Amino acid sequence: MECAAILLRYADGDGPTAIQKALGLSRPTIYKCIDKALAAGVKAGLEDRYHRPKEPVITQESKAWS
Repeated sequence: MECAAILLRYADGDGPTAIQKALGLSRPTIYKCIDKALAAGVKAGLEDRYHRPKEPVITQESKAWS
C-alpha cells in the first residue's frame, strides 16, 4: 500500500522530496496519490479504481475461439 504510506507521511508534514527519499517512489506517483486523495477524499484516494471507461466484454465468438 504505497499510497497509504505516502498519505501518512504527507499528513505528518513531509513534502514530496522527503517522501521520495524515504519510500523510493517517483514524484509523479507521489503527486498522483496526494492529488487523488485531496480531490476525492482519503478513503477514495486509497482505493484503486478501474481505469477503463467500461467493463471489458468477452463475446461468445471470442470464447469459442479459445
